[in-house]
Amino acid sequence: MQVYTTDAVPEWFEADSLSAYIHVPKQTIYRWRTEGKGPRAHKFGRHLRFSRADVEAWINEQADPDPAA
Repeated sequence: MQVYTTDAVPEWFEADSLSAYIHVPKQTIYRWRTEGKGPRAHKFGRHLRFSRADVEAWINEQADPDPAA
């Protein structure tokens, strides 16, 4: 499994690297995309990419609004 340090986080993720970054299966990334639940994606021809800024924004949106005490 790829482990990223702050300096090693790429500017653009492919589905494989995004799944490693957030520790979910690649199929989950694709399923979220079809359900409109995952981070915003960009298409470059046939290639799907996720920007680091969009991924980080999406991660912050996933925070539990009322964490358990």
